[in-house]
Amino acid sequence: MTLGEYKVAMPVSRGKYQPLAALWCVDEAALADYMAQGGASLWRFAAAQGVVHVEWPGTDAHDPFANINDPSGLADAEAHLSTVARTPAR
Repeated sequence: MTLGEYKVAMPVSRGKYQPLAALWCVDEAALADYMAQGGASLWRFAAAQGVVHVEWPGTDAHDPFANINDPSGLADAEAHLSTVARTPAR
């Protein structure tokens, strides 16, 4: 796969952008310049470099980019993965 004119391919899952799961193809000088000018936003840097948003296909009711930031989120993820592990492959 080539990104063509883009430097960033960012997945979008359920209407939410996922910059930490993006494919980034930028040089260090561009990032250093951006940060030297006070830039801190991944979204703004992606836009400045050229970004294509890629809709991530949903496979079931669980968000593949779900945040696991607390014990409740961890329990939900574990329950989902346990169910998936017990489901026979088709």
